[in-house]
Amino acid sequence: MSQPDWLNQEDKRAGRLSASGKVVSNPAAPKPRARDQKPQPIERSLKGFRLRVDYQQIFDSLVAEQKHITGSKGPDLIEEALLLLFKKYKKL
Repeated sequence: MSQPDWLNQEDKRAGRLSASGKVVSNPAAPKPRARDQKPQPIERSLKGFRLRVDYQQIFDSLVAEQKHITGSKGPDLIEEALLLLFKKYKKL
């Protein structure tokens, strides 16, 4: 089975471009994916806290809001709150 005419034309064009040594940008070609260097996860241990129910509800809504805005999750926000406490009581 022979190749369609357009494929033969593209093959010839590719051969000419390859022989010329030109670098051609093809806007239709898929872009290479950037490989993000993900930071190593922070080692965490489980520590239980007892909260008032109203504080828990406020915290849950804050987590949901910040997850969409900044990408911060619950453990990140808890660490931020603890850091503020440590600074207040001069433990850091």
